Amino acid sequence: MENLTREEELILKLLGISLNGKKRLDDRHTERIGWNRFLIMAEKHEIMSFLFPAMPAETPKEILDVLRLRARQTVQKYYRMFFLTKYYVSVLEQAKISVFVLKGISASLPYPVPEYRKLGDLDLFVPCEEDFARAEEVLKQHKLFRDPVQTEHHCVVFHH
Repeated sequence: MENLTREEELILKLLGISLNGKKRLDDRHTERIGWNRFLIMAEKHEIMSFLFPAMPAETPKEILDVLRLRARQTVQKYYRMFFLTKYYVSVLEQAKISVFVLKGISASLPYPVPEYRKLGDLDLFVPCEEDFARAEEVLKQHKLFRDPVQTEHHCVVFHH
């Protein structure tokens, strides 16, 4: 791993351990780590929840506290998104509108701890063009509103 900083090397080693379902890194890899740079990089790449379980025992407590908090927040958000996905899919299905879940929750299954995958939105696909307007009305009845600014050409964005 040439031309990488110590922090980048540590992050890659920790990700390898975490994503392969192994326990934790031994302590000898944390020599001269700039912990602030480490956290900034982990936050930027949104991987704090993956790093937390693999952190060596000698990691400073304040670093572990930040990683633990982010991991907990990621898990809480995952479950919130999971239940929102189930709710809106069931609402559309009850209205006899066919709907598919794209990426999001379904893309988390290959992860060793699915809840650690960061989620930000629900991606629902209504395959029948004739059902789309009806789906929009059903979603509006369930407290969603269409974003007035649509920046994508292939989707419609709703908020709640």
